[in-house]
Amino acid sequence: MRRDDPQEVVAGRVGLSLSEMARVAWRAIAANPLRSALTALGVVIGVAAVVALTMVGQGTTQRVTRLLEGLGTNLLTVGPAQGGRGPGGGLVRGGGPATLPLADAYAIQEAFAGEVVGVAPVAQANFQLKYGAQNLRATVVGTWPDFAQVRNAEPDRGGFFTWEDVEARRRVAVIGYGIAQDLFGGEDPLGQRLRIAGIPFTVVGVLPDKGDQGFVSTNYQVYVPLSTYLQRLSRPEAGGLR
Repeated sequence: MRRDDPQEVVAGRVGLSLSEMARVAWRAIAANPLRSALTALGVVIGVAAVVALTMVGQGTTQRVTRLLEGLGTNLLTVGPAQGGRGPGGGLVRGGGPATLPLADAYAIQEAFAGEVVGVAPVAQANFQLKYGAQNLRATVVGTWPDFAQVRNAEPDRGGFFTWEDVEARRRVAVIGYGIAQDLFGGEDPLGQRLRIAGIPFTVVGVLPDKGDQGFVSTNYQVYVPLSTYLQRLSRPEAGGLR
């Protein structure tokens, strides 16, 4: 049989051992050091870019999650129909901002009792706030106590106003973190008299720092009982319930 017979070739050793492959690789690296260094640098940059993009994506996701949590999760907003007729065919009065009557809020609260966490009608406008020599302009929101849970607005100091405050039309207020810092500085706002449009309100709660929420920051909002708002602060340009 000839030396190049296939049966003799098959019997020979095929492939390289691990140590031989390592030696071949080292010789290739040593023969081309610059190319090898550039290849390694490219791998490092590629891995670093993937890690950085992943971290940015996770950070964006967390920020959006915090934003939505700040606005309130599982939140359904009911507003007045826009235009001449609502979806149910009912007429919407023209000649001014579209609003909802307070009776609708009571009707929703009664119809969905036990099915929703709470109902919080809102009427709001911008007013001048003053404490001592400090003053600023901020959004004042008239609402119900359920607002704290519905909109994730539980104070970290003091508490939110109660249904007793609403029924008695008490002049009490819960202020945002930014207002507490700008008007009161290092002084404790709880129990202090804050003037809203010249009317004194007692501060009963301070909200935690919500940061930048993209649309509107609760750091510069004041919350008062809706009944007090409608009696003391409501005016034509303030709009109605939303």
